[in-house]
Amino acid sequence: MARKVSGSIRLTLLLFLMVLSSVVSVSAQESDQALIVGSISSGGLPVEGVEVVVNMAMGETYIPIANTSTDSEGVFEIFEDFFGNSFLMEFEYEGILHLDSFVSTNETYRVDYDLAGDVEYVVLDLDGRGIEGLHVNLVNKIGYTVGHAETDSSGTGRFEGLNLGDPFLIAFSYAGVPYSESFDLVNRTTASVEMQLLEITTSDEDINAYMHHLIIELDGEYLSIWEGFTFQNLGDQIFNNSWLKIWLPSEAEDVVSDVMDCCVQNTEEG
Repeated sequence: MARKVSGSIRLTLLLFLMVLSSVVSVSAQESDQALIVGSISSGGLPVEGVEVVVNMAMGETYIPIANTSTDSEGVFEIFEDFFGNSFLMEFEYEGILHLDSFVSTNETYRVDYDLAGDVEYVVLDLDGRGIEGLHVNLVNKIGYTVGHAETDSSGTGRFEGLNLGDPFLIAFSYAGVPYSESFDLVNRTTASVEMQLLEITTSDEDINAYMHHLIIELDGEYLSIWEGFTFQNLGDQIFNNSWLKIWLPSEAEDVVSDVMDCCVQNTEEG
């Protein structure tokens, strides 16, 4: 009787180990080809020990499938056989969350980060004085909030450890009004942003909007077109002032506009 029980236990344990081994092998799905290979540096020096997490899209959510850390040369690799899916890679450095979305084909996704960028910002009131204790967000190129800070007694603050070459957005709300200003770190390591509060009104009567500037300039490989609009309440103060921006490919030629010649001012780039 004792032998029979012992044999049953051994059989059950063997089956459990077989199932567990099968589950582990299916969930790991390691591949000889790297799903993603990258490097993280700051000002030319490798950043060691940064944990990198790769999440795979599952419907409208992401689930983590693998993680690793950068080595002494700032390099990381993740081997997973999940090619043909959408992913979100993430890591944190200097208090900034770095996110990169990509769709994997049958090739290794390669990315390099140089986290030597920083931005200094200042928020001023209507009289040009700095606003203290204002909560400010840093938004990345794919629309995620990746950093938080507060303005000091002079209304200034700084975000550091930003990836060179990426665009960002400084955003905050004041008295129920959203404010934002974009900047990038293309061909530079530092940027500065100054933002000033605007007059507001509680009345929505007689709102008038008119375009006051159209600026066309060469920005890298693209033709940048800025349209400046002023929204004005005719019975009160200026309500808002916004800039709209569109992009044309670098090969665009003979751009036609109905703007009168007297209202066009050429830049150094033409």
